[in-house]
Amino acid sequence: MKLLINRYIVSLLSFSLLIFNFPLISFAKTRKKQVRFRGGIKAEWNFYAQNYTEAINFFETIKQKGDKNYALVNNQLGSIYLTTKNYKKALDSFLEAYYLMNDVDAFKNLESKAISLIGAEAEKAYKGDPYEKLYNSLYTGLLLYKEGENDNALAAFKNGILCDSDVKADLYQSDAYILYLMASRLALKMGKKDLSKKYFKKASNAFYLTRPINQRLAMKKQAQLFLLKDKKKEIDKLKNPEKYSKKKKKKKEGFIIQGKEMEDSKEKTYQEAPLSQRTLDKIENIKNEIKKVDKNIDKLESKLNKNKKDIDINFLKKFIDLKNNVLLCIEFGNSPLKYAVGKYGELAVFTIKPSGIRNIEITVNNRKIFQSVSPLSSDVYFQAITRGGREMDYILKDQAQFKQTTAEMSMAMSRVSQNVLNQANQMAMQNPYYNPSGAYAAAGVIALIGLCSALASAASNPAADVRHWSFLPGNLAILPITLNPGNHSLNVKIESRTGDILKDEDVKLEIKENKDNIIFHRIFIN
Repeated sequence: MKLLINRYIVSLLSFSLLIFNFPLISFAKTRKKQVRFRGGIKAEWNFYAQNYTEAINFFETIKQKGDKNYALVNNQLGSIYLTTKNYKKALDSFLEAYYLMNDVDAFKNLESKAISLIGAEAEKAYKGDPYEKLYNSLYTGLLLYKEGENDNALAAFKNGILCDSDVKADLYQSDAYILYLMASRLALKMGKKDLSKKYFKKASNAFYLTRPINQRLAMKKQAQLFLLKDKKKEIDKLKNPEKYSKKKKKKKEGFIIQGKEMEDSKEKTYQEAPLSQRTLDKIENIKNEIKKVDKNIDKLESKLNKNKKDIDINFLKKFIDLKNNVLLCIEFGNSPLKYAVGKYGELAVFTIKPSGIRNIEITVNNRKIFQSVSPLSSDVYFQAITRGGREMDYILKDQAQFKQTTAEMSMAMSRVSQNVLNQANQMAMQNPYYNPSGAYAAAGVIALIGLCSALASAASNPAADVRHWSFLPGNLAILPITLNPGNHSLNVKIESRTGDILKDEDVKLEIKENKDNIIFHRIFIN
C-alpha cells in the first residue's frame, strides 16, 4: 500500500510537471502581445481621422478609472486637446501626467502590485520612457510659458533636460537642443544672462550632435566613452578587490554629529596588497586596450569638429532674440511605434513609417517665413531610440535570463525524476526483494523541485512594456518669428518627394500684444 501511495505521488507530480512544462514557450508568446486599452485602436483611428470628440470621450472614460495607465491616458488626452486648441485642458492633462511620471512616491502608489523579477513590465504603472518624459516636460513648459508662468515653465524645461541625461554615469548630457533653447530664452527674459548663455552654448553643442551628418558619429563616441569607463573600472577592480568585495566590512570608530555617525577619514582608502604577475599582465593588457579606445575617441571627436563648419547655427539665435514675439510650434508626422520582439518579447524596439515629405513651406501674410522646417525640427524617433545621444538598451536581461534558466531547470528536473522512477521500476521487476520506496521518494522530491521551477518560469513574464504615447508627432518644429498684434494668415504647404503637394492649408492667427504668443498647429497627412 505504501508503495502504491509513493507511486501515485510521483506520478501526480510528474504529470503536473509535464502539464506546466508543455506550455512554457507558448505561454510566453501569448503574453507578448502589445498592451492596448479595449477600444484603444479605434480611438487612435478617430484621432488621426480628426474625429476628436470620439477620441476624447474614450480617453476621458478610461481616465476616470485612475488605474496604472493614468499618466499615459493623460498624455494622450493632452495631445488631443492641444490639437483642438483647448490649451487649458491640454495643460491640465500634461500636468497630471508630469506629476506622476516624475514623482516616485506617486508612481509607487499607483502600482497595482509589487513586481520586480516576476511579472510583465506592462503590469506596472506606466511612467514613460525617457523620451516621453522629455516631450511631456517640453509641452508642459510651453503651455506654462503661454500662460505667463515663466518660473514653472523653466523648471519643466530643466526637468526635460534631466530626463534625457545620464546623471548617474555623468558621461553624457541631453541632446534635446530645443529644451536648452527654450531654457535659454526664458532665462534671458527673467534677467539671468549668464544662465541664458550657458543654456545657449549647450543648445549649440546638442544641435551639432543631432544633425544627420553627426548622429552616427556621436553615438559611436558615446559607446567608446562607456567602454573607456568600463575598462578603467576593470583596472580598479584588479588593483583593489577589497573595494568591490560584497563581504560586510567592520565599521571604523567614528564620532557623532547631529545624530549621525561620521567616519574620521573623509574618504575611505584601501591598502593595496601585492599583485600577482598574472594580475599585472591583465592590467597591462587593459591599459593597451584603453589606448586604442582613446585613439578612437580622438578620431571621432576630430570628425565631429570637422563637420561643424558645414552646420549653420545662426537660426538658433532667433530664440534669444526677444523681439521675436511668436513661437510657431508645428507638429507633423506620426509617432514612433514601439513593439516587442525576442524569444520572450523581452526586447522593445521602435520603428516609424518613412516620411514622404520633402519640404515644408511656411508663409505668413503671403510672406515666406521658412522654406523648410524639417532640418530645424525635433525628431521624436531619434529621441526615442537614444538618450543623450546614446542608443537605448530595452532588453530586460535579468528577467529574460530568469525565465530561460527556470524553464531549462524544470525540464532537466523532469527528465531526472523520470529516469529515477524508471530505474526503480526496472530493479523492482528484476529483484523481488528490492524496496523502491526510497527511489520513489527521491523522484518525488526531484519532481516537486522541477514543478516549482516550472511554476516560477510560467509566472515570470519578461515581456517588455510596449505601451507608448502614440499621439506624439513624428517631428516638432518651433519657429520664432515677429508679428504685430492683430489677425494674420498662416499658410502651410507640404511637398512630397515626388513633387506633389500633400497639404496646402490656411490657419488664422490672433497675435496679442505685450506677451509672447505660443501657437500650436498639428498637420495631418492622409
